[in-house]
Amino acid sequence: MRTREQLEHGISLVMAFGVGISGLLLALSLVYGAMGMAGGKQLAVVGILFLVSTPIVRVFMCLHHFTLQKDWRYIALTVWVLLAMALGIVVGATG
Repeated sequence: MRTREQLEHGISLVMAFGVGISGLLLALSLVYGAMGMAGGKQLAVVGILFLVSTPIVRVFMCLHHFTLQKDWRYIALTVWVLLAMALGIVVGATG
C-alpha cells in the first residue's frame, strides 16, 4: 500500500516533469518561430497540452491513492474536482 510520502513524491515528480517538458516545448516553439522554421505552432500546442494535463494527472493520482485507502470522503471530493475540471475544459472548448 502506498504511503502519503510516496504519493507526495510521485506528485512532485509528475508536476516537475509536466512543467519541465511543457517549458522545453514552448521554448523550442519560440526558437522555431524566430528562425522561421515550420512546426513551431505545433510544438506550442503540445507544450500547452502538457501544461494543462499535468494537474489532471495529479488529481487522478490522488484518486488512485484515496481508492486504495478506501477513503470515501476524499474519493468523492476528488471525483468532484475531476468533474469540475472536465466541465471547465468542455466550456472552454465550446466558447
